[in-house]
Amino acid sequence: FFFKQKTAYEIRNCDWSSDVCSSDLANEAILRAGSGIGTLEDDFDTDIKILDAINSSSGNIVIGEKDDLEITNLVTSGVDGSIVLSTDSGQISTSGGISIGTATGTFTVNSPLSDGDLVIDSIISLNRTLNLATGGNIIVNQDITIGSGDLILESGKSIQFKDGISAVVTNDGNGLLSLKAAGNIEITKLISDDEVILSATSGSISDESSSDDSNVIANSISLNAGDSIGSSTDLLDLDVKTLKSSSTKSGGIFLTEKSDLIVQGISSAGDVRVEAVNIDQTGNLASTAGSIKLVSSGVLSMGSGTSATSSPEGMIQYSSEGNMQVGLLDSKGGHVGLKVGKGSEILDADNDHKVNVKSNTFNLIGQGAQLVELIPADLGDVVVFLLHRLILTVDEVLGLLDVPVFKIEDGLAAVATTLLLLLWRCFAYALRSHVRFAQNHRSKILFKITALLPCSHLAAAVALLRTHASKP
Repeated sequence: FFFKQKTAYEIRNCDWSSDVCSSDLANEAILRAGSGIGTLEDDFDTDIKILDAINSSSGNIVIGEKDDLEITNLVTSGVDGSIVLSTDSGQISTSGGISIGTATGTFTVNSPLSDGDLVIDSIISLNRTLNLATGGNIIVNQDITIGSGDLILESGKSIQFKDGISAVVTNDGNGLLSLKAAGNIEITKLISDDEVILSATSGSISDESSSDDSNVIANSISLNAGDSIGSSTDLLDLDVKTLKSSSTKSGGIFLTEKSDLIVQGISSAGDVRVEAVNIDQTGNLASTAGSIKLVSSGVLSMGSGTSATSSPEGMIQYSSEGNMQVGLLDSKGGHVGLKVGKGSEILDADNDHKVNVKSNTFNLIGQGAQLVELIPADLGDVVVFLLHRLILTVDEVLGLLDVPVFKIEDGLAAVATTLLLLLWRCFAYALRSHVRFAQNHRSKILFKITALLPCSHLAAAVALLRTHASKP
């Protein structure tokens, strides 16, 4: 019987081919030590099925298992102790408690050469960093709570959080919750007091929760996937302040934020849809094979010098209930649509005379007494002036103009004035419905907001026309 450690162990059901081996009965090893089980330089090799290990004073627990391993109890209380588990081939699962009572210790499971799964079947609550890595799947069936540390999971296949299961990380406002998988990442609720990073190299990131609660709660989030992030029918629910980056190689990006959101950059191979209260776009958005749609229930602002670029077969749609500030929107010959709420404005983010919208067709939808000027950048194109700062609500226009009901005996002037107003009604209705400019593929539209005549001035002009028309 040979041990590499100088401390005492209690061993059950063992043979001698490893430091600790068990091939019959319960296949269980119970290890008790005061100053460490294995070292970071030389792990303690096992060929067992069930592990119960406690290190009570100082040092680490470092176990190297040959194949499958179930953890029923794993505790270290050393001043600087850590727990490190690895397996050559097989699955590591937890069915009991794991505890680290040290000031600097970490819990690490690392089996990069193995395709074995890591299954969390017991609640893990640590006051230190938890680092789990495996060549197989990571399946989380119980909650994970980390205090004064980070949570880092890395899988050679997929990471799956079952419905209702959460991971919570707090570390004095500096907590990191990082999930990295070669395949899919399925989440229900992830909470960090600072940053969340999700990376599914060749897979997708999806919402597996049956509730409408936020999937991610953090200060910031970074999302990267080989396929899609969220879906068009089930958007990823966020409660974060900043979207640092989001990118896909073949799918779309579908996100909804419960409050305000700063968008620092998005790159997608599919459609992009982002919903929030106030949206502050501080970086560029791009879709190489889809459309871009931003929806704000408040204010939507593009920062100076920022852009959104969609594919020719896609479109760009920006919608806000409040004011909108526009940088460069380039649909590569596709369609661009802008919509704001009643009384809101669209402004040039750069406040210059450079191109704001490049598209083949262009829609403006809105309400309020507003005026817009659209000028083609190419002087060879037809110059189109749209005397509307957005689209006039016809009811508002008619209310300001007070279209009369006339009789033939009222005279020609009254009839002519009313016909003029009816023509204005048709013009306003056309603006309100759809405004499209069909140009050749070289056309560029300069979208420039100008404060021209408000409707009250138009009403005054019509009143003046009436006065002159009624004179003999």
